[in-house]
Amino acid sequence: MLTALRGAFDKIGQSRFVRNAAVLMGGTLVAQAIPVLISPILTRLYTPAELGVFAVYFSLTMFLAVIATGRYDLAIILPANRQKGVALTLLAMGLSVATALVFTLLVAIAGPSMARGMGTPDLLPWLWLVGPATILMASYVSLTYWLNRHGRYGIMSRNRILQSGLLAGGQLGMGATITGAFGLIVGHFIAQTITTATIFVTFAKSVRGRAWRLWRLDIAAVARHYVRHPKFLLAAHVADKAAIESPTIAIAALYGPREAGFFMMAQRIITLPTSLVANAVGDVYRQNATETYRAQRSFRALFLKTLSALTALVILPIAALIIIAPDLFAFIFGDEWRVSGDYAQWLALAAGLQFIFSPLDKGALILGAVRYISIWEYFRVSLMAAVIGACAWWQLPVEQFVAGVAFANATVYLVDGFVQWRISGGSSRLAR
Repeated sequence: MLTALRGAFDKIGQSRFVRNAAVLMGGTLVAQAIPVLISPILTRLYTPAELGVFAVYFSLTMFLAVIATGRYDLAIILPANRQKGVALTLLAMGLSVATALVFTLLVAIAGPSMARGMGTPDLLPWLWLVGPATILMASYVSLTYWLNRHGRYGIMSRNRILQSGLLAGGQLGMGATITGAFGLIVGHFIAQTITTATIFVTFAKSVRGRAWRLWRLDIAAVARHYVRHPKFLLAAHVADKAAIESPTIAIAALYGPREAGFFMMAQRIITLPTSLVANAVGDVYRQNATETYRAQRSFRALFLKTLSALTALVILPIAALIIIAPDLFAFIFGDEWRVSGDYAQWLALAAGLQFIFSPLDKGALILGAVRYISIWEYFRVSLMAAVIGACAWWQLPVEQFVAGVAFANATVYLVDGFVQWRISGGSSRLAR
C-alpha cells in the first residue's frame, strides 16, 4: 500500500511538474505551519471571544472574496495571448472593488444590524474594514493566478511564507500591547496589504507602458469571452465557500463569539494534515490516475491502493485525537481551551474522512464529470444549511451544533468516496 504510493512518487520524481509542485508545497508547508506553531501563544494573548470575532471577520472576508472576482480569476491562465491574461487579471481585481463598494454601502445602511445578526456586536467597527480586505484578498488570489500563468512558483512560495510570517508577527506584537480583537484583525489586514502590494509591484512592472485604451478594450472582450465563468462556476464556488465558512458565522450568531473562537481553534488544528499531506498525495494521484485511465479506461486498482494507504496513515492519529483531544488542547493552549478539544473530538472523524477522500476526488475531473462536482457542492451546502437551520429552530445546544457539522461533513465525503469509486471504473452514470 505505502510502497505503491512511494513508487508513484518515484516514477515522476524527475518531472518539471513535481519540481514546481515541491516548491509550492514547501512554501505552503512553512506558511501553514506558522499559524499552528504560534497558536499556543495566541491563546494566551487573546480570549476565545476575541478569536471568535476575528474568525467571523475572516470567514466573511473569505466568502466575499470568492464572489468578488466573478470567478474570472480562474480564467487568467487559459488564454494563449499574454495581453488577455493581463486583462483578465485587471477585470478580476476591478470586480473586487465593485463588490467591496456594495458591501460597504450595506454596512453604512445596516452595519449595527449585521453585527448583531452575526452574534458579534464588537465586530461593528471592523465591518468597515471587510470591504478593503475583500479587495486585497481577491486581488491577491488573482495576482497569484497571474504568477502561476508565468511559472513564477518561487515568488508564489516566498510570498506565502512572507504573508504567514507578517501575520504571526503582527498578531503577536499587537496582542502583547493592545487588548481586544484589534491586534488579530489589523495584524491580518497589514499582512494582506504588504503581500498583495508586493505581487502587484511585480505585475505592474511587467505590464507597464501599455495604453489604457487597449487594456479597456481587452477587458471588455475577455469579460464577454469568459462569461461562462460567472454564469456557471460562480454559483458552485459560492456554495462551496458557504459550506466551509457558514459554520463559523452561524456558531457566533447562535451561541456567541466565545464558542466561535473555540470552534475556529479546533478546526485549525485538525484540518492541517488534510491541507498538507492529502493535497500532495492528490497531485500525484491525479497525474497517475490520468495516465492509467488513458491506457486502460479504468483506474480502480489505483483508487483502492491509494484509499488503503491513506486510511492506514490517518486511522491511528484520528483515534488518538478522539481519545485525548480535550487533555491535549488544555495542555498546549491552556485549560480554558479544553472546550476546543471537546469540539475536536466531534470533528475528528469527519476530518479523517476528508483526509482520505479529498485526494481521491480528482476522478470526476479526469472523466469530465463537471456536472457531478456542482451537484456535490450544492448537496454539501444544503446539508450544512439544514444543520444550521435545525439548531436555530429547535435552539439546540452548541455541542449538538458541532456534532451536526461533523455529521454533515462526514456524510458528504462518504457520498463523494462512493461516487469516486464508481467513477474510477471508467464508466458510471453518476459521472455524467
